[in-house]
Amino acid sequence: EYMGKFEGIIKLKARMGCGNSDEPEHNTIQHYGNNMSVRPTQPQISHNIASAPRVPALRNHETKMTVEQCEAYLLEEEKKVVFKWLAGQYAGTGIKKTSAYETHLSEGEFGCRREAFWNSKKELNSSTWEILKLICEMEKIDDATSMALEHGIRLHQGTIRICTGPKGDVYGLPVFILNNPAKFLCNAPEHADLGPVETISIKIKRIKFEKDVELSIQNNKSGGELKKMYLTTLGNPDGKVRLFCLGKEICDDELLSSHSLRNGYVMISIHIAQ
Repeated sequence: EYMGKFEGIIKLKARMGCGNSDEPEHNTIQHYGNNMSVRPTQPQISHNIASAPRVPALRNHETKMTVEQCEAYLLEEEKKVVFKWLAGQYAGTGIKKTSAYETHLSEGEFGCRREAFWNSKKELNSSTWEILKLICEMEKIDDATSMALEHGIRLHQGTIRICTGPKGDVYGLPVFILNNPAKFLCNAPEHADLGPVETISIKIKRIKFEKDVELSIQNNKSGGELKKMYLTTLGNPDGKVRLFCLGKEICDDELLSSHSLRNGYVMISIHIAQ
């Protein structure tokens, strides 16, 4: 009875076009490959996947920008800060040399813009961005140049405004990151009229606290003065806090009138541990 079942299996395999069960696996795969009515075995599928071209995974910071794409990106970013380029004038030296410019922002707004740029890079967890930040903050240009060379940063057109990292990624640093403007037009007398001085009432919310703080202050006061008034009201005049309104941070050097604050506006406070 057993031999009869065995012979039946042999005949069934013969009708299906299968070879000897002792035949090596790669021969069986080749045989199946010639028979389009039979599904290929798993080893053949694995071979096809391995031979297929791989698409490189894109990281979070740059989608593999070209130099041309990086230049276009930088021009868009610089439009938000640069009011006027000063023809024939330059700022910085060596790898930090850029065209000189003026900005319509106040010093406080300019500082916030620069801080926001670097904050947007922190979440990328990229060591190259950390190195670029150190280079930008170095006062001695020779030290900055040495650090760039040491970490495989390759310059484009002799400056770090556009550069290539050690793994071939293209990085861009807007001019307002590399050099300060020649003039803050917002601080000039002809740009000082920010509307009538008036007293405004605002409400400041503290995260995880139910009670809000309501303050009255003139709109020609600075963000720093508002913060001091707020912290004093809380009984912590030496504390540190960041204030946000309508999605924008209120910096210490900015006048409240520059944010067009009105009665009843609500601010969010974030207290900084010391």
